[in-house]
Amino acid sequence: MSKLGSVIRFTFWSQARTRGFIIGTVFFCLLITIGIHLPLIIQAFNFGGTDKIAVLPSSSQLPAALHAFYTEQEEAEIEIILLDDQGSFEANEALAKEMLFSGEIDGYLIIPGDEQTIAAEAQFKSKDAGSSVQNKLQTALQFLRTSMVAAQFQLSGEELAELNRTFIVESIHIMENDAGKSEQEIAMTIVFVFVMLSMLFGSIFGGGAMVATEVSSEKSSRVMEILITSVKPMVQMFGKVIGVFLIGFVQILIYAAVAIINLMLPYNREAFANFNLDLSALSISMLLYFILFYLIGYFAYAVLFAAAGSIVSRTEDVNQVISPIMVLSLLTFYVAIFSVSNAGALYVEILSFVPLFTPVLMFLRIGLSDPAIWEIVLAVAVNIGFIVVTGWLAAKIYRAGVLMYGKRPALKEVWKAMRYY
Repeated sequence: MSKLGSVIRFTFWSQARTRGFIIGTVFFCLLITIGIHLPLIIQAFNFGGTDKIAVLPSSSQLPAALHAFYTEQEEAEIEIILLDDQGSFEANEALAKEMLFSGEIDGYLIIPGDEQTIAAEAQFKSKDAGSSVQNKLQTALQFLRTSMVAAQFQLSGEELAELNRTFIVESIHIMENDAGKSEQEIAMTIVFVFVMLSMLFGSIFGGGAMVATEVSSEKSSRVMEILITSVKPMVQMFGKVIGVFLIGFVQILIYAAVAIINLMLPYNREAFANFNLDLSALSISMLLYFILFYLIGYFAYAVLFAAAGSIVSRTEDVNQVISPIMVLSLLTFYVAIFSVSNAGALYVEILSFVPLFTPVLMFLRIGLSDPAIWEIVLAVAVNIGFIVVTGWLAAKIYRAGVLMYGKRPALKEVWKAMRYY
C-alpha cells in the first residue's frame, strides 16, 4: 500500500504543480462564472432594446388596438409605429422597406381585413430569419383578436377568462415501488445525466490521454527499467490511474464549488425556477448512484487507456493508439443523448448491462425508468468484474509492453510477452 500511495502522490503532484493545470483551472472557473452571470450581463448592457415595428395602413381594427396595447405598457419590448397611407399598398410597403433597410425600424407588419371582419392572419417581414419578435406579436394579436371576438358576441370578462383558461396536464412518472416522480424530479435527473456525460467524457478525453501519455513518456526515458523492478506492474498502473483520477476530481470539486457559490447568489436563483429546476427535488439515492456510476465509468476507461499507452514507445504515437477508445466513448455519448426521451427502449435495457455503456445508460434508466434492484446489482457486478479482468489484462500488457523499446510492437509480440509474464 505504501508503494501504491507513493505512485499516486508522485503522479498527482507532478501534474497538479504544472503551470498548465493551474492556468487551465483558473480559466475554466472564470468561464463558469461568466456563463452563470451571462443573463445578468446581457440585461445590464441591454443588448436587446426595444424593437420598432411598423404596421402598414389597414381598415382593420387590429393595428390601432396593437398600438394601444404596447403603448399602455410601462416597459414594452416592442414599439408599434403606424405608417401614414401613401395611396396604395405597393407605396406603403415600399416605404416600410425603405425604413427597414435604413435602420429606422426592425420589421413591419401587414394586417389584412376591414372594419366588419376581424383578421385571423398577418405577415411579419424583417431582416432576421426566425426572429423572436414574431412570436411576441403573434401572442399579442391572438389576445387582441380574442378580446374583439368576445366583445362582438357580448361575452363578459369572467366568460372570456374562463374561455382563455389554460388546460394543464401534470406529468407523473409512475414507478412500481413508490409514488412516482414529478416533472421537477425528472428535469433534475435529465440535468444530472448531462452533468455525468460532461464529467465522464471530460475525464476520458483529458484524464485518459494523460494516463496513456504518462506511461509512454516514462518508457521513452528508460526510467521504466528501474520502476518495473521496484514496483509491481499492477500497483504502478493503478497508482497512475488513481493519481490522474484525483487530479480530475480536484478540478471537479473546484468547478462545483465555483458554480454553487455563483448559483446561490440571490439574482441567479430565479434562473433555476425559470427552467423548472429545483435542487431540493433531487433525492440522495440519485446522488449516490451518480457517484457510483461515475467511478465505474472512469476506471473502466482508464484501465484501457493505461494498456494502450504501454504498447507505444513514443508519446507521438499515443493519439493513434487511443483513437479506438475515443470512438467508443463517442458512441456511448450519442447513444445516451438519443435515449433521454426513450429510456425504456429495449436497446437501452440491453446496453445498460454492457460495460462502458452501463455508467450512463443504467443511471439514465434509474432516473427516468424503473429498473429492478437485481438489474442494478447485476449491472454493477458485471462492470466491476470487467474492471478487474481488464485491469489484470492491462497489467500484463503494461509489464510486457513497457520493456519494449524502438518501434511500436505488433499485437503478436505483445501477446507473446503477455504469455511469458
